[in-house]
Amino acid sequence: MKNIFKYLTSFMFLGLLFTACSPETFDGADANGIPSISDADYTVAVDQSTNNVTFQLNNKGCYPVWNIQGPPDVKTTVNGYEKKYILAGTYNYTLQLGNKNGFSDGVVKGTFKIDSTRYDFGPTLANLTAGGTKEWRISSKDAAHLACGASGTDGTGWWKAIPDEKSANGVYDDRITFDNNNAYTYSAGVDGKTFCNHDVTAFGISSSSDYDVVATTFPDVNTTAKYSLGYDDAAGMVTITLPAKTLFPYMADQKMMTGPETFKIASLTSKKMTLIYDVPGTIAWQIILINGADEAVEAFDPDKINWCEVNSDLNLGKAFNTAGKMSFFWSDNDAWTQTADPGFAYADGTYTITVPYATNAEWKGQCTINTVPISIAKDNNYDYSFTINASQDIQRMTFKVNKDPDIKDDPTTAFYNGSISLKKGDNLVRFAKEISKFDFDQGKIVFDFGGAPANAVLKISNIIIQKHNPK
Repeated sequence: MKNIFKYLTSFMFLGLLFTACSPETFDGADANGIPSISDADYTVAVDQSTNNVTFQLNNKGCYPVWNIQGPPDVKTTVNGYEKKYILAGTYNYTLQLGNKNGFSDGVVKGTFKIDSTRYDFGPTLANLTAGGTKEWRISSKDAAHLACGASGTDGTGWWKAIPDEKSANGVYDDRITFDNNNAYTYSAGVDGKTFCNHDVTAFGISSSSDYDVVATTFPDVNTTAKYSLGYDDAAGMVTITLPAKTLFPYMADQKMMTGPETFKIASLTSKKMTLIYDVPGTIAWQIILINGADEAVEAFDPDKINWCEVNSDLNLGKAFNTAGKMSFFWSDNDAWTQTADPGFAYADGTYTITVPYATNAEWKGQCTINTVPISIAKDNNYDYSFTINASQDIQRMTFKVNKDPDIKDDPTTAFYNGSISLKKGDNLVRFAKEISKFDFDQGKIVFDFGGAPANAVLKISNIIIQKHNPK
């Protein structure tokens, strides 16, 4: 009896397995075993007039498991699956057979070729050239008109220029043009200078900060060139490519001098163009250009906000006032090696910092309140307020709210402003209706006093971060 029960149990289990595979879906399936990949009868048909590819399995009673190269890569069991390709090239696929009994042991591997890139660049050309020749320049009024972030991102996570931040450099007077016959021109403007990232070494300048140079006089550089439009299938963006050594209003990386310069067009209207220049594995830059006059940029008035009390539960940043500790990075040298921390004290919600020595750049005087619970939601607007009492005038400071801990190559800044000036005495600093691009539930605030004079005393209190609440 024991053995009979064992066989009956095994038979019932197999019956359940077959039922779970829904064999009635595959009429005519071979009940004698799993399909053999050597019997695969299929077609991969490319319509070169449309770049549509159809993946069809003809074996009765079987279904396909397709793995198809993208972008994006696709795994599907749909028979007759269709995929449209934008870019010319050779692509890979694999096919495995399945039926009610299981899957074939092997797979068929194959390739197919798309002969032509098919994309309608008409709308791009219309906005880029207006059907003739159109002039563009880097915007001076848009926040993040120059910005940078991790490679593979939108290029804004690490740093964003505020309006007119680079007015002392030769960038806003430069002009570029595109015409509808693929001609590109560059003009260095009234000052004749080109603005370069400090990592650009082709002009013989070694600098720890970005610099201006009369680049048009160097041999082999291009002020005129032929541009080409392309398509980045992975990003889903049209691209503009210029030859190596073609001058641009901001030479963001040395690779612009050693290889073709390809910009992804993140957005484009007849008035404004946002480009991303990505150095794979290193950095991505955002550059905003405009045509014609500046658009009006209106900041939301902090006086038109219903500000909550510091200790209110509406203050999402309430815990920053009671954390009571700070971490520091201070440096007084061009090598950016850390030197002595500032003087520090905390009492009754006030952080007191005494500047130990003069510094000469942003981020050389960082004072950070770390690991504070705070709920920040992507695409929501927030209002920020804090008070600083300064013992003397401070020409520049930075206020930044960020996810904590930082994750390498994962930029998560909710708010940044690096051009706050302080007068001697009490300063109420407020920003309203600032959108966060990220979600996080633990944050940090960085107050940076790089550039402050030695012995300045700064007292920070009454930190408020609230959901945008206009009157």
